[in-house]
Amino acid sequence: MDKEGNVGLLSNLYFLRWVVDKKGIYMIINEELLEEFLINKPEGYKSHVQSLEKFINNKTGGENLLPEYYRGLNTSSIIESIKFYIELNNINSINRVKHYATAIKEYLSYLFSKGILINHEFYYEILLPSNEQGSYWYQVNYFISQNTNLNEQKSFNPLTKEEFKGIISACNLTINNKPVYKKQLIDRVFFEEFTSAFIIKLTVLLGLKYNVIRNIKYMDLNLTYNYLKISGYKVILSSHMRDDFVKYEEVIKGIENIGNREYLLCEFDGNILNTQTSKSANYLKKISGRSDLNGLLQYAITKMMENGIDSFVIKNFTGNKDKVISKVQESLFSENKDEYLNTKLLNLTMVP
Repeated sequence: MDKEGNVGLLSNLYFLRWVVDKKGIYMIINEELLEEFLINKPEGYKSHVQSLEKFINNKTGGENLLPEYYRGLNTSSIIESIKFYIELNNINSINRVKHYATAIKEYLSYLFSKGILINHEFYYEILLPSNEQGSYWYQVNYFISQNTNLNEQKSFNPLTKEEFKGIISACNLTINNKPVYKKQLIDRVFFEEFTSAFIIKLTVLLGLKYNVIRNIKYMDLNLTYNYLKISGYKVILSSHMRDDFVKYEEVIKGIENIGNREYLLCEFDGNILNTQTSKSANYLKKISGRSDLNGLLQYAITKMMENGIDSFVIKNFTGNKDKVISKVQESLFSENKDEYLNTKLLNLTMVP
């Protein structure tokens, strides 16, 4: 410890410092390091990091053990901190818990990237895909699913960029499950998850309502000319999406009771997808801990609007109602409405 009461963590460039608040004395990472991490981070990340620091100080009794405790962190430790966060703030929202878990994961990843923390086992847990049993998100999602005091919001539960990446990664793992292609026959359980992975990707990438997805015909897919007809639009397939549909057709060939089918995605018996979304929702919950497709739709529609796609086209293409489109527009433009309007008006009023 130096003259100012700082304690070195893993490098003499970074220090811990004492902080006094109404609830006691705590040691936290210095403000400069924290502020660097918080650049362009969502609102609430700072309080989440401070909650983690309070949890660790609570565990160490305020002793100079914080550096050692950080080195010994793992996902189980973070789950304990989630319990502390829930109790400290009387939390009953799944969304808030996942926001906390996301902030802490990004914060610790930042410390790893700076070389401030060295913990290979924990870093490996963070890097694993969310559907791998030992991964950070698998363990966090399992904890959430077992906590009956937490409730999922029935309104829009916005998807974060981190969640988006995890969902796509998990879907790709299911779709690219190579051992499956070595089997002569495909079982029902795998096929339902396999199809659900396609449904989730079409939802979060293109913003398609489930009813739009289930009504896409097999004849709407053209792998020769690389397009898929959706809601009257001819959509050019990316190389990744084309590869996915090639694999879907390979799997279909391994199912005895599916011959000629009418719809692109189908049930195990070859018929049109069920009207209920329970299978895809259960799959989504398994890979991400959430089961609301609305959050995925909101994410996709937001990205479409940010890329300049007209709301009228979005509505017709995706099958989402005016209310949904308007809600996304309000969320997207409310913070920068003056800047947005003035930029457009200046373009209109500029004279040569």
